Amino acid sequence: MTIPGGDACLLLNCLRNSMPGIVLPLTNILSHMALCLRVAGSGVNLNEVFSPGCKNNISMLTAEAQLLPAVFNVAMRNEIHNIVFRGVVYNPRSPREVRVYAGMLEGVLASRHKHFKIVNSGCNRDTKPTFKKQDTPMLGFGECVRDCVCMYLRCGACR
Repeated sequence: MTIPGGDACLLLNCLRNSMPGIVLPLTNILSHMALCLRVAGSGVNLNEVFSPGCKNNISMLTAEAQLLPAVFNVAMRNEIHNIVFRGVVYNPRSPREVRVYAGMLEGVLASRHKHFKIVNSGCNRDTKPTFKKQDTPMLGFGECVRDCVCMYLRCGACR
């Protein structure tokens, strides 16, 4: 999204809450994404997926870094070999390659999840009927952003 601090996951959540007709297609799409990532076998529960506390929530399913393992898992399942995706050759059957990519992915997903939680809590606060507009940003926002960057870089210097 082009809005600073914006999150497409929140847009999907607003759409599912305001447009009942989108629930089934959204459920089907997210179930297929979870299947490609091998995180859920029988589909997804939208209430859990859009919950910031859920392990396999929307921020994890829709992270761009998940695209690589998803494409190669589908290719492996369909016995398609020797593919190059975005200039990368990845073998999901190799424990070493899976471990290395999972290590990189851990930091990316942790920072993506933290960002989703920050923006989600801010939006929930701002949309409450009792909210009074303030000139100050969310308390502790700078520390939250710093933590996201540290999780992404896996430096640990900010903890």
